[in-house]
Amino acid sequence: MSFTPHTGPDDRSVGEKIGPWLEDLGRWVFGLGMLVTLAAAGLAVYTFQAAAYTVPPNPAQVLSNIGIYNKGLVFGVVLLAVGSAAVWWGEEVLAACQLIGAALLYFSPLFLPSVFPVASPNEITASSLQVLQNGGAVFGLIALIVTCIDVGGRVKSRSIMGAKADQLKIGKGLKEEKDIQNTFMGKCWQLPYCRKFVREVCPIYHAKRTCWKERVGCMCEEEVIRRAMERTSVTKDELAAAQYIPRNHRLSESTKAERCRSCVIYNERQKHKYRLFLPLVVVLIGGLYVVGRPALVAITEGMVSRVDQVVSSALLRQDATQIAETARKSIIPLDELLLGCFFILVFVYALKFVEFCIFKLKI
Repeated sequence: MSFTPHTGPDDRSVGEKIGPWLEDLGRWVFGLGMLVTLAAAGLAVYTFQAAAYTVPPNPAQVLSNIGIYNKGLVFGVVLLAVGSAAVWWGEEVLAACQLIGAALLYFSPLFLPSVFPVASPNEITASSLQVLQNGGAVFGLIALIVTCIDVGGRVKSRSIMGAKADQLKIGKGLKEEKDIQNTFMGKCWQLPYCRKFVREVCPIYHAKRTCWKERVGCMCEEEVIRRAMERTSVTKDELAAAQYIPRNHRLSESTKAERCRSCVIYNERQKHKYRLFLPLVVVLIGGLYVVGRPALVAITEGMVSRVDQVVSSALLRQDATQIAETARKSIIPLDELLLGCFFILVFVYALKFVEFCIFKLKI
């Protein structure tokens, strides 16, 4: 059986056409970045190890070489971060792997002196550690940007799609009604999927109430659908219309509540709740950062100094402030990096908590 190649018009989108090319390019960039990063970091570690035992005869040349290693490492981690993001974009472990790699470079002054003890710290050993820390700072900054973009994309997708399709057990395949505005935080009859021919004879609509509070609606209750099909007229008076709302006494309240949680209209309302709480979370986390930053900076500086002293004492080192001092001289100060990581993690998990409450518990 022979295969006949497709000769018709290519109806693929631009993204589908260039997607494989971009992925291949990302793999090449990732490979090149990995090679440059390993080479520059390896040379910096070798220089540190050599200078830890003997002072080179030409320190000026060594320092010049360290400057080249610094540029190479920064260039390598940029390629590595961009390439890995292009290849594994959307994977939940992407940001974690990038942050771990950045942490290994940034905190290298914490463990390298224990592997290669420095008899007398000098400018070359300090500069070699500074190269690794600069690379880690740049890598960490890009990792934080990737994390923010990824979280922003997930937030946008969540606010548009709402609950997962497999959670919408009732009303599957329905199309949005276009005859009414999608009112933000509106009632059930002000949201999409509320069908006009049902709404015209719906007692909940005329009573100006909501189906999820009454535990009965047009997506779940047979009596409401039957009246709509029979075109049974309902008074438009709010108080009188409330008397026509059907009551199902055969189901328990918990069963009715679960029925509401599976309703496509109720899940549309949950999307509105998510859009409402999202800016509140952003404002809350931002306010905590502004108000608590001075105290948190002091705490992080104390933590770094304390860890430095403990490690130095355990390894019988005399340079008890090397890590703290090196961290303060980095491109991105350690306290700011830790605060950035902390608040990004708090923001991410705050969003996960809001998603859990709104889309899982259906509060």
